[in-house]
Amino acid sequence: MIEDISTSLLDITDSTTLFLESLKGSTLRVSIDAQSEQEEGDNWLVTRTSRLFFLSPHNPVLFCMSSIHKRELAPDEYRSMMETDTPIGRIFLSFNDNRVIQKQNVTIALANDRTIAARLNIKDCLVYRKEYDYVVGGRGVGRITEYFNEESLRR
Repeated sequence: MIEDISTSLLDITDSTTLFLESLKGSTLRVSIDAQSEQEEGDNWLVTRTSRLFFLSPHNPVLFCMSSIHKRELAPDEYRSMMETDTPIGRIFLSFNDNRVIQKQNVTIALANDRTIAARLNIKDCLVYRKEYDYVVGGRGVGRITEYFNEESLRR
């Protein structure tokens, strides 16, 4: 069953948040480890590292790193991102129809990574890395990287 979930998670191109919540029947929460705005050329990026969890931030389901283009955010999306502890997927779902949210240019890798395993609080260092461009209503809002493995998905 967990192998099927990890395969499905690797394959989906819509909301990770909705997918995981539908499986668990519970609301996915976020613990933001770091968030900042950085100037990159003529663009400002909102960068965020976070752990998504159901029961405890010490036992996350996913560890995520995001770089979001501030200029592509609607004012309400930006305010929600900066002022609330809300998963990025839920922020965009709050202001947009889920049919306009897409993951494009998806790359997937499986590698041993002790640092990510520590962030996920898992014993097995073999983790999936799913990286993609996040597109909302035709707006290329940013790049997101999700890390997980079968152990983290059991939570």
